[in-house]
Amino acid sequence: MNGKYYSSNASDLPPYAESNYGYLDVICHYSDSNYRVIKYTPITTNVIYQNVLHNGTWTGWEKLAKQSSLSNYLPLSGGTLTGGLNVPYIGNRYYLPYVDGGHLENRTGKKTGYIKITLPTSWMDTMIRFTVSIHNHVSNVKGGNNIDYIIGGYPYSGKVWLATDVYSLGNFTKGLSNLPVIFSHDGTKCAIYIGTDSTEWCYTQVRIHDVIMGYNTNYDTFSKGWKVEQIAALDNGSSPSTITHTNPNIVSSVFSLSGTTLTITTS
Repeated sequence: MNGKYYSSNASDLPPYAESNYGYLDVICHYSDSNYRVIKYTPITTNVIYQNVLHNGTWTGWEKLAKQSSLSNYLPLSGGTLTGGLNVPYIGNRYYLPYVDGGHLENRTGKKTGYIKITLPTSWMDTMIRFTVSIHNHVSNVKGGNNIDYIIGGYPYSGKVWLATDVYSLGNFTKGLSNLPVIFSHDGTKCAIYIGTDSTEWCYTQVRIHDVIMGYNTNYDTFSKGWKVEQIAALDNGSSPSTITHTNPNIVSSVFSLSGTTLTITTS
């Protein structure tokens, strides 16, 4: 029946309640015994637990939030975010603007060799394309320090790379533009290598972004588990499929400044 009661070690209380002694508030439907609400407040706290009987079935005890507990949460509308927003990764099964682990920061100066990009998985029937943005800090070289590689392929479950393509966007004549790109496997996972044994990198910053996936896609697989590193030599293990793309530039640009006139020549 409706009413407010004192509970002394009653049964069927919330199993995680702070005390078995407290106060009960019972609200019943005026004519149907299949509908009612019970609220319980332990004697030692001001926390409220609620259990609802709906159409003859109890929903189970739930702890109700206090207004003071909501002060650190952003409302659905009209709120103001005052601090930073830390999102590990976003997107969906077809598109990821960035991926967890898809970055490299070299703070130790010059290194020679390859940029190795390890995919999160071994051979998997996922058609994939992504952009690799590179900044290489060489103070005495003007041009060619910033470059994008657009990389795509199909790491087929038959242990072979299919339909591979690479496009390089940057200054054709300088820096890290137009490097070879190798599609391979390091013995554990699919891997892609940019550069040669003699490629020089300096304070190199790398970001993988705009990952597009198709056919057999999986958000949980491709949103995390990426790795970008610098290595001195190839470690492509016993890969049965290694494909190398050379001269991937789609636009070669040469910049020249004469007085106040800047000329950009593309081919």
